[in-house]
Amino acid sequence: MLFADVLKRAGISHVCCLCTSGELAKYRVPQLIDEYKNCGLSVFHLPIPDGDPPTIPIAIALIENIKFALDSQHKVLVHCFGGLGRAAVVVACYLMTLDSQMEPKTVIELIRQTRGARAIQTVKQYNFINDFHKLKEDYSSLRPFNKP
Repeated sequence: MLFADVLKRAGISHVCCLCTSGELAKYRVPQLIDEYKNCGLSVFHLPIPDGDPPTIPIAIALIENIKFALDSQHKVLVHCFGGLGRAAVVVACYLMTLDSQMEPKTVIELIRQTRGARAIQTVKQYNFINDFHKLKEDYSSLRPFNKP
């Protein structure tokens, strides 16, 4: 049975894949994105290098897509290779977007209770979560120059 079929049987209809094409090839699943699509899953593929956090535009795009799918009563899988670094960061940022009062320390503890003590793997990822509210605010305040 294909992995995508297992996801569909679990009720998952949307997939956010954070793996790079190099990772997919390295782990011998270079056609994974196509497999998801061929099984009728909605796929949002935004690769993030292993160990890195997303950029703020990518984080916001992922969060908006996750929110849209969940608001439409769909189940979403957010995954990287191990599910402890990049995916954990994206989910942490999503949770902080849902609750703008949620402190980074609280969301990191919640993710680690759920995924294990190794979740949020690098200093860059940890710092991104700690800076997320400010990064999001700064990004949202950017406006294009007015045309003359």
